[in-house]
Amino acid sequence: MNLFDSDDSLIDDEVFGSVSQSLSQDFKPWHKPRKQFIRDKQWLEQFKRLLGSSKYRSIDTVNYFGLPGGDLLDINYLYEGMLNSSRGGSKRLGFHGFINSSTDFNKAQGELSKILDKDRIEGRSVVERFRFEDLQKTNSDAWVRVKNFGDYHFINLDFCNNVMSHETLVSIYNLLQHQMKKVIGIPWLFCLTTRLNRDSTTEAIVSRFRDIITESLGAQQLNEKIEECFSEVHNYFSNRETGGDIGGVEDDTLMNQILQICLVLWILKEATGRNFNVALKSSMKYSVDLFSRESDMHSFVFSFEKEEEFTSDLLGLSEGNESVVNEVNFDTIATPALERLSNSADVDDILEQDKESLNSYADDMIRWLGRCGYDTSNYKDIMSTNYGYNFD
Repeated sequence: MNLFDSDDSLIDDEVFGSVSQSLSQDFKPWHKPRKQFIRDKQWLEQFKRLLGSSKYRSIDTVNYFGLPGGDLLDINYLYEGMLNSSRGGSKRLGFHGFINSSTDFNKAQGELSKILDKDRIEGRSVVERFRFEDLQKTNSDAWVRVKNFGDYHFINLDFCNNVMSHETLVSIYNLLQHQMKKVIGIPWLFCLTTRLNRDSTTEAIVSRFRDIITESLGAQQLNEKIEECFSEVHNYFSNRETGGDIGGVEDDTLMNQILQICLVLWILKEATGRNFNVALKSSMKYSVDLFSRESDMHSFVFSFEKEEEFTSDLLGLSEGNESVVNEVNFDTIATPALERLSNSADVDDILEQDKESLNSYADDMIRWLGRCGYDTSNYKDIMSTNYGYNFD
């Protein structure tokens, strides 16, 4: 089966977060309080746990790859989080970013000069003008830059619109394959934020994803877990009249769940097939539009790790030093991931029920955006009127 045989693409050239130099109150979706919640509770929390791993004691520089906006907000936030955490020790942060928009790229060059002056930023850190989807071609200039940089300990792909296109899935696959070849013996993180709904994908990819669930339902352990955690999905595929035809799914919530399951299982399957221990460490969801709740955005954090393998030499001089590497079982890995996926934290509900946290994260965004040159005097009013937030 070839998952990537469609030329369809829904990724727009301007899909990534940006800051407009001419519109100082032009707040974007990634400037909302909930995005700050995700930066804090998901990205930074998992990053600090990674830094605290015993296997990172001898690592001086932690490398990050992401798709930043022109303000380099995510990079600055993780950097300060590392500085303020005892787990960071004296480590340095190296980063490699791709920016597609010419406006954002020009803005980022000014921000880059500022951040490179900081004490614990690796000097070879760079932000370059590429589309992430340039990585679908392994002979592209973008790939040359990735190979030249080396490897990464933290990859963060935050798509504002969707990921379920041919060229983006291939690019993700290529990047993960690159990582799994190079980063052995230590854990590393892969964060993915994307929209998962009927309008964010294509018929061809949906038909490919059908096989992922069908195959999983054939394994008793996964069958039982899908039935337990996603009963509507299980019932749909068990129904002789509807099962197997995802294109015929009319319920938006059901389609959303199917796409979640398929994307997560695909990543887990690729990793376990290369004998990586992989875990879905965090799963969050929220609605693109608070005025029309759908919980169609999902933010995942995966942890990858493969132990180093040692074999004896041909002369037998090192006999007895070889390691025994147990084969990673996909069903065993996927079962807890499905459990966590079914219990994804709803960021909108959390902030709606905890006004103190909502206002705290809004105040955080005001401080950060102020540092980036925004006029934040009406931030909360704009978030309320345009995006449906209630801070009272």
